[in-house]
Amino acid sequence: MSRDVTATINISALQNNFKLAKNLQPQAKMMAVVKSDAYGHGVIPVAKALNETDGFAVSCIDEAQKLRGAGITKKIILLEGVHTADEIDYIASNNMEMVVHSDWQLQVLMAEKRSLNLKVWIKIETGMNRLGLAPKQAISAYGKLKSATAVSSDIGLATHFANADDLNSNHTQQQLHIFADVLCELNDCKRVSLLNSAGIMEWGENEIYKQICYGREVWCRPGIMLYGVSPFSEYTAKLQSVMTLKSRLIAIKDCACGECVSYGSRWQAQRDSRIAVAAIGYGDGYPRHAIDGTPVLVDNKQVPLSGRVTMDMICIDVTDMPEAKVGNEVVLWGKGLPIEEIAASSDTIGYELLCGVTRRVRTIYGKE
Repeated sequence: MSRDVTATINISALQNNFKLAKNLQPQAKMMAVVKSDAYGHGVIPVAKALNETDGFAVSCIDEAQKLRGAGITKKIILLEGVHTADEIDYIASNNMEMVVHSDWQLQVLMAEKRSLNLKVWIKIETGMNRLGLAPKQAISAYGKLKSATAVSSDIGLATHFANADDLNSNHTQQQLHIFADVLCELNDCKRVSLLNSAGIMEWGENEIYKQICYGREVWCRPGIMLYGVSPFSEYTAKLQSVMTLKSRLIAIKDCACGECVSYGSRWQAQRDSRIAVAAIGYGDGYPRHAIDGTPVLVDNKQVPLSGRVTMDMICIDVTDMPEAKVGNEVVLWGKGLPIEEIAASSDTIGYELLCGVTRRVRTIYGKE
């Protein structure tokens, strides 16, 4: 029997999470974010399952081409826009829209003299300080693109929240103010996109946001919430884990009080103990920095990680689980064990864990 490490992808859970996003913003159109191979879930099966979305958002043209090559025909938005000028032709002929976030991209579009009817989104820098044109630049770019031969006059405005998951911060409110101020100068703009996952869950009823959206076509960008991850505890029960990472126990041994386990002898038995070994490690994407006590499910019972994570294996204290035996199923995160708990024990975030599952893990798609 081969090494039994799998990532089971629950398509029904994915579709449930999309419906939740839509129910929270029923008047908005949805661009499901499927960048980075759909956050590690497999972009083609995920895109085919999300048949109710209005479009997809990806980082770059390589990801877009993968969707088109698989027969996905819905609208695609390139969140990073073009990286080279020769990408324009492919975008124009394949029902794609592009973000404009830099002066260089603006110049590329202004230099194109063909009538291509390109749909673009100007990204406004409101406080993320990553990609985007400063408010005055964005206003100027809007005017220029309105007269550009290659560009559709239906120009959208977008921004990205830096701290939407922190309800104690006023940063999102400040970003909304900046966006609204720009929109006052460009009141003929008919398309806006602001809300990411955290925004959809907590900022849709904000008064400034509602004023921004009034009378306009609104696009939301659900990303991490589609895959069952939320920064807000009240949504943990509403969202369903899409990926469940599993392995099996391959050995169990006795460890006397005082003996140490794994590299660095970090974990020391405080009593005579039973240590189980599961066939999974950082070579599969399980976080090396997971601390002792990180929860693991063995045959649906929660037990603690014990000792440093190695490339191919982890050690688990099953002293209080006398029924544990070789072959038992081990769940590392997913159904019954929220990935947020593993992330918190590993000084990381759920995004990184999902995107970090490696190629040697077998992926299985199902409806439950």
